[in-house]
Amino acid sequence: MAKRCGIQTPDGYFDSLQSRLVSIADEAPSVRKVGFVRKVAPYLAYAASLVAAVMLGSFILRKTAVSDSEIPAWEENLVAEVLMSADPYAIVFEPESVNP
Repeated sequence: MAKRCGIQTPDGYFDSLQSRLVSIADEAPSVRKVGFVRKVAPYLAYAASLVAAVMLGSFILRKTAVSDSEIPAWEENLVAEVLMSADPYAIVFEPESVNP
């Protein structure tokens, strides 16, 4: 015995279904062409955001940078000593010749 789900379709529903679908497709609005500005707008927004980020970063770096005249002499000498004693190539390539 076949089970029935309780849903019924009107008589002749599937006979005229294809013609109704074709008529709906014919009545559909045509696709509008997208203009040049609409195509380019996302790329322009991306470029503008990159420019803004670079400008903001450079502004922050300029405001927070310490000039050479503001560095104390003892700190400058300490940095010079560390740079002279630490040769990264000697550490990597010649471990025997590293000075303590």
